[in-house]
Amino acid sequence: MKTDHNILPIAIALGIISYFLGGTVFLFFVFGSIGYCIYTRSSLEDRAFIIKVLIAGFLLRVLFAVVFHGANFAKGYHGISGDDLLYTVKSWALVFKWEGKPDRWADIITSASSRFGLNPFTYLMAIFYKIFGFHPVEVKVINCILGSLIGWVTYLTAAEIFDKRAAKISMCIVMFWPSLIRWSIANLKDPLIILSFMVCIYILISALQRKIEIWRYIIFLLSATIIFFFTPQLYFILIAGGAGLLIMFRALRSMRSKRIIYLLVAAAALLVVAGVYYFSYVKPHAFVQLIYKCELNQYTISGSDFAGYYFYPGTFVDNLSREIVSLPVFADIIFKNVVYFMLTPFPWQITSPERLLSFPQMMLWYVLLILSFFGIARLFTRRGPTAFFISILLGVGVIVSALAEGNIGSALRHRDIFTPFFVILASTIISDMIFDKRLSKEGAE
Repeated sequence: MKTDHNILPIAIALGIISYFLGGTVFLFFVFGSIGYCIYTRSSLEDRAFIIKVLIAGFLLRVLFAVVFHGANFAKGYHGISGDDLLYTVKSWALVFKWEGKPDRWADIITSASSRFGLNPFTYLMAIFYKIFGFHPVEVKVINCILGSLIGWVTYLTAAEIFDKRAAKISMCIVMFWPSLIRWSIANLKDPLIILSFMVCIYILISALQRKIEIWRYIIFLLSATIIFFFTPQLYFILIAGGAGLLIMFRALRSMRSKRIIYLLVAAAALLVVAGVYYFSYVKPHAFVQLIYKCELNQYTISGSDFAGYYFYPGTFVDNLSREIVSLPVFADIIFKNVVYFMLTPFPWQITSPERLLSFPQMMLWYVLLILSFFGIARLFTRRGPTAFFISILLGVGVIVSALAEGNIGSALRHRDIFTPFFVILASTIISDMIFDKRLSKEGAE
């Protein structure tokens, strides 16, 4: 009977919570269901580790989301970071439109001239608001779930490429990577983009190395569709290119691994020669115009944003518009933009408390980048096609993203779509360092 008396107040408390925080209860139920599925499908020796890290990462995100939302609301709610407030307001305006409420502000920010911010994540938030009402802090739990799942998919990808030791290290790093946590506690599209992108690449890598079930291809198509409706379209192009590489590699599977590597090296050399000829003699109008638009965007941002950066004199953009450009200039553009995109904010750019918080992460990031080069080199010796696939993915993705950036904060945020891959490549080296050190200690004893 004593137990029954204890259960009663708990039931009453849960009933009150579910009445006022119905959306949160529902999302916790969704996370619990996903966690249970992950637990049952994981191997016996790893399921305890996976579920503990998954729950820890999720609860940490929920805690930070509540704390930061409360602190931000106390100062007058204006969003935690980036487009947080934009997506919050846009999604609530969509509910007004769906319910046929005549409201001028909702009409304006959902009009054809104001399409920026209307994407799959905005509609996902709007559906939540439609069912549970306008609760900006509750809806953040959606991103807490998505951000936690990024860590799990990172585990799957690392296990597919390397081994379970590297997979565990990768999952821990990604799950508690500061900037990835930050995007997960705000109403931003980034967690959904990163998760969809990771799912697509994981399925492609799995299909490259073995046969997979048809339902995984269905998930691939759904994830690719989500990416397609986001801007920019770069990530969808990478997914489509990755699918093309998969088909090519599967056709070459009957060949010996050494011959495949020789073929890939020859193809890469041919592409370099063709590229030099193309840029030197054919003078690609469309490509020059693309670079011009990217650099014009960078130049505009640098002049209007205190965190913007630009490397060239003002006449440089005018020369690009008139297509006065050479191959060395293109190389210089790509090199400088990639360096800034991958390494900013530099230590000498720590000029505010917010950037000071990013300093420890940047030090770790530089170490991970160095280790990732050793990781990709190791992968080339073990699985040439997979290494080539990841190299193309990261190379093209980083270069194009770098050309489109012109803001320190945006560069930090947008490069996180590639962060899990660099973590995976570095994790195999970290795994060896930890394992070798452990063996040496055991040998000394």
